[in-house]
Amino acid sequence: MSTQAAVATEKPLHVRVGEALGWTDVAPCGDIMATWASGWDGCPPGTVHIIGMGKARWKIPRFDDELGGGWSATGPLIEKYGIGLYPEPYGGWTARRNFIDGAYMILREDRPLAAVCGLIIQLARAGTL
Repeated sequence: MSTQAAVATEKPLHVRVGEALGWTDVAPCGDIMATWASGWDGCPPGTVHIIGMGKARWKIPRFDDELGGGWSATGPLIEKYGIGLYPEPYGGWTARRNFIDGAYMILREDRPLAAVCGLIIQLARAGTL
């Protein structure tokens, strides 16, 4: 496994989603316990560099947190990217995006936001986000 791939697998899901959406300069902030709980920050898409001050850094939203505001961060992305979210009959969730040519991309996970987040990452990797 490459070093870049190893680092990517160490990042929490919400950080990988942020990167897929265009966040840059992502890094843990502060102590390690806060980092894995929610303490990652970076520069959102469109951030400008202010001379003498650097780029503004913001806390990356918890796109994957079912109880801690994840729906408010991820819900608009579901609508923006045309993602369907469906419960599976025997447990789990499927996130699906249809394309104009009839093709589609799906991802199944145990939790609904994890399915949406995983699909957003896949769409970004495929260049179809």
